[in-house]
Amino acid sequence: MLTIIKLVKNKIYLSNEEIIDVNPDIIHEYKLRQGDDITDKYKDVLLASIKNKAIFYIYLKPRTSYELISKLKAKYTNIDLINEAVMYMKECGYIDDVDYALSYILTHSNSRQKNYFKLMQKGIKKADIDLAYTDVPENTEEDQLEKEIAKLKENKIELPKIILKLTRKGYEYSKIKKVIDKMK
Repeated sequence: MLTIIKLVKNKIYLSNEEIIDVNPDIIHEYKLRQGDDITDKYKDVLLASIKNKAIFYIYLKPRTSYELISKLKAKYTNIDLINEAVMYMKECGYIDDVDYALSYILTHSNSRQKNYFKLMQKGIKKADIDLAYTDVPENTEEDQLEKEIAKLKENKIELPKIILKLTRKGYEYSKIKKVIDKMK
């Protein structure tokens, strides 16, 4: 038997020593009261709580599926319900890793290689990153290279050092050379 020991503002304290964050909507929807036995509706209440928390985390900033799962795992222990909540977020369109990758690529002036690395760190699959790159204008990386080269030339940096700096940033040597030749 799982009972509500205490119901304080936005928290439910259960007899199994678990504390669940809830909002007034969940309390009203499931008619939760102190002393109630919630054994039969425990999973539903917990899932509603996880969904609410997921929406809150997405409200704070855009997140990938992996980031959202990691954030929810820090708060909740039921992995099946966390995965169900994340699937719900995907179905509702709150999370889309391809859109996230596309947005990241267009707002960060990195080389393609560095973008892959950063996005894979955020848990986005290579196939999703490839799909995002199909919507990126072809000359984006060249434009970024031109800006980087112009900036480095303004600082009176020699051509071999420019090439070295840019290859360290993840740009391909052939692309760097092509842009430098184009700029002459």
